[in-house]
Amino acid sequence: MKPRRAVAMKHCPNCGVRITPTPKEMRVWRKAAHLTQGEMGQRLKISAACVAYLESGKRSPSATVIARFWKLIEMNTRHAAAPSHFMTVAEVAEYLRINPSTIYRLLRKRQLPLPVFTVGSDYRFDKEAIDKWMTDEQVKC
Repeated sequence: MKPRRAVAMKHCPNCGVRITPTPKEMRVWRKAAHLTQGEMGQRLKISAACVAYLESGKRSPSATVIARFWKLIEMNTRHAAAPSHFMTVAEVAEYLRINPSTIYRLLRKRQLPLPVFTVGSDYRFDKEAIDKWMTDEQVKC
């Protein structure tokens, strides 16, 4: 079995936000979610011993474990703990002050002039692209 390699990129290239959680952050967020190391391990699909090693800084998490960790944190806090430059449909609707069904209708008709990607069945939008689109579409008086 090949040894897993640690993630080389620790910060987001776009905004500079830290992607890889520090050992202290992992421990604090686990305790805030009221999870034991065993429960955290089950949710991350790793052993409790591995969680202990990650929290002590003796091991570095793989990219898969980091992705699972951020998903777990997002599910527990109901808002993205990962870099916040990606927005959900609800967040975009609130930001643009329109109904979420309008966004879904425009997506369905392929009339939304914004780059979009999916995470599972959920849509995500780049906030910087939305801001750029809004400034480009302003009516010039």
